[in-house]
Amino acid sequence: QRQMCIRDRVYNIQGAGILICGFGGALGWFFYLIARQWVGSIVAAFLAAVAITVFSEWMARVRRCPVTGYLQVALLPLVPGSGIYYSMRYCVAGDTQQFLSTLLNTFGMAASLAIGAMLTSTVLRLLLPPSGGVGTEAEPLPTGAETSAPALPLPSGAGGLDVQPLSRAALNRI
Repeated sequence: QRQMCIRDRVYNIQGAGILICGFGGALGWFFYLIARQWVGSIVAAFLAAVAITVFSEWMARVRRCPVTGYLQVALLPLVPGSGIYYSMRYCVAGDTQQFLSTLLNTFGMAASLAIGAMLTSTVLRLLLPPSGGVGTEAEPLPTGAETSAPALPLPSGAGGLDVQPLSRAALNRI
């Protein structure tokens, strides 16, 4: 029996997906280091997040897998862990100026990663058609005789509310 590591349990990444995620992280660092030569660390993190998101969306479409595994694993090396550590170190030492400076830079890095990923993912999903992969379209609920099936009862005392379960016919109208 094979031992499962955290990436297997949380992200469900196996086989070639592990190498693809590693390449995504390397791609992010490459873009970060190149952009860092011309712009600040916050803008460089934003550009790296854009590159990682484009790569993750592309790989998710090619491999017909959820994008979150590729995106989260590839963004993880850019998370400013050292900034958090040094912020707390300066706070405990009483160096308020260094603490605030490091903390704001850390928050800026984290926010630029999040905004870069969300903005790019949103734009790509608006511009590109669905890939037909996992979770693109839901199956319609059955109609006709199958809608008269009894609804499942809810447990009593559902938060003190008188909640009635929806039937299949009611779900079809939604």
